Amino acid sequence: MMTVAAGDAGASGGSQPLVNKVCLYTFVASLIGVVVAMFLISSATVVNVVIALLVMGALPALGRALGNGNIGEGIVPAILGAVGSALGLLVLSSLFWSLLVGATAKGVAFGRLVLFSIVGCIIGSLLVLVLASPLGQDPNWLQTAFVLWGVVWSAAIAFPMSR
Repeated sequence: MMTVAAGDAGASGGSQPLVNKVCLYTFVASLIGVVVAMFLISSATVVNVVIALLVMGALPALGRALGNGNIGEGIVPAILGAVGSALGLLVLSSLFWSLLVGATAKGVAFGRLVLFSIVGCIIGSLLVLVLASPLGQDPNWLQTAFVLWGVVWSAAIAFPMSR
């Protein structure tokens, strides 16, 4: 793993990881969930959309638990994350997700997770709106927009889940 030398680390002294392992695992698991969800949603059946939202909601919490090294602790947040993700539309489901996962995951700052989830939704939605004009003529642009939104949201929630 990449590290920062003692002189660059500040007051802490020793070498510290440049990338937090929990943050990285959460981000990668979230991205896997977004890509799987994109392929399931492209078939446009209700069952596949529900399964896609369940997968997209469960994987970030499981990625955090895997990064912490205790997968058993992440089962309840993963189940509630899947339920919260499937409760509403894309932006609302990310809010429900952050409320349910933040309330049940140990060591996660609840308010910070909700705040970063909202910020990720807003920035992801703005990115989709900016790219809607140049990509709007392509019939598959909604899949690209979904992945871009998911990347921004995944990056936003990975940070507070690692603290």
